[in-house]
Amino acid sequence: MSEEIQIALAGVPENLLGVLVEAAHGVLRSLAPEAVSTAARSLLRFDRRGLASSAARRQVVAVLRREPSLREQVEAVLLERPEIAASLAAWREDGGTSTVRSAQQRGDIDLLVAALWASGDAGASFSLGLCVGAAADAEIDAEHVAEVAGVRHELDAANVARERIEQRLAQQSDALEGAQEQLRIERSSRRSREQSSDAEVASARRSLAASEEQLAQLRAGELVNQQNRARDSARIADVEGQLQHSRQEKISLQRAIATPAVTPEELHDLAAIAQSIGAKLNALGEKVAAAPKASTPTRAVPLASQTAGAAPRPAAPTRRTRVNLPGGLSADTADGARAIFTRTADLVVIVDGYNVSKRAWPESPLSDQREKLARALHQVHMKFGCDIVCCFDGDGTEGVRPIRRAGLRIAFSSRGQEADELVVDEVESLPKRIPVVIASSDAWVREHAERAGATVIASPTLLELARLAGRR
Repeated sequence: MSEEIQIALAGVPENLLGVLVEAAHGVLRSLAPEAVSTAARSLLRFDRRGLASSAARRQVVAVLRREPSLREQVEAVLLERPEIAASLAAWREDGGTSTVRSAQQRGDIDLLVAALWASGDAGASFSLGLCVGAAADAEIDAEHVAEVAGVRHELDAANVARERIEQRLAQQSDALEGAQEQLRIERSSRRSREQSSDAEVASARRSLAASEEQLAQLRAGELVNQQNRARDSARIADVEGQLQHSRQEKISLQRAIATPAVTPEELHDLAAIAQSIGAKLNALGEKVAAAPKASTPTRAVPLASQTAGAAPRPAAPTRRTRVNLPGGLSADTADGARAIFTRTADLVVIVDGYNVSKRAWPESPLSDQREKLARALHQVHMKFGCDIVCCFDGDGTEGVRPIRRAGLRIAFSSRGQEADELVVDEVESLPKRIPVVIASSDAWVREHAERAGATVIASPTLLELARLAGRR
């Protein structure tokens, strides 16, 4: 075999050397161990899968170049194969170009490479170069096809993205129309409430004027009753004084009658006097019985019961008052949360402290996290006016510096209690009429807070609101 073919074989890609490498490996395995050179012996450890590697195939080609006897045996084995003989016959008939193209179309160009190498004919090295070029063209075509497929895939993805954007725009348009309709309804409802409130205020003022007039009448009647009671008390005291005087006179007469020194004439006179005194006592007793009793003070009637048609006090709500969230918005988004914080009156926000601070400042110590979160929550209070309670896990550390900010209360859980439980306890301790928002990404807190009637937003949503508040 000419050196020119060996040099041309060195430039053939590894993926075209499969048939040649398998034939060489088969020859090596058929030889006795002592007939195999040291360099070729290492090839025996490769199995069929190992021979497919680039390193193994290049090593086989190198051994074939260095060992002519092995090369001759491999050539003989290849030339005995009918498909090799057919490939060489076709190549010799048309000069090579058509054979290379046909082999490429059939997918057995590695068979033609092995046939050319084994033939040793003049012009085989040129045809090997054609095989290399055909393989390179096929690889370029494959890359081009893959590139075209990639472009088509990107185009399809762009079309899908465009359709999604159009759908999202349509949804946002629907949401905007819904929000405008909700705003119109809200404005109409507000006007109705204002008119109703004005009517209620006018009615309350009229009821108040009637109550004040009735109260004045009751006070005047109370004054008359007091004067009557004073006059009756004076008359009773006078009658009781006369009765006491008469009783004393009666006792004196009884003592005089019992005295033995009294003559019958004097006794007759005393009996007449006693009879007269008895008549006076009877008359005084009749006066006392006929005297009017002390007037009982008139009890003032409460204004609430005096007001005609006054509305009864509303019963305490049984469910938590919901936040004011416009239609088309989700509470757990920056826009939805900002709408809730802006539109909901008497709102209380309860924050799962470390759940929020460890997402915002994970590298900071816990004390610094508390300080930074307190400043951020103070900005939220100043921006939206809501009251905020921030709950941290209590670790029992003494001397923790208290944090004081307007509109913000810091709460630490007790020993043996987690801040998650403290957050839910804070919700349940508030009256049902107060709307509550919980800021936490903890699944347990979210489940139990929603069960208590609170609205839950994630920790990143609260941090986004804090950033917005900090730019005010």
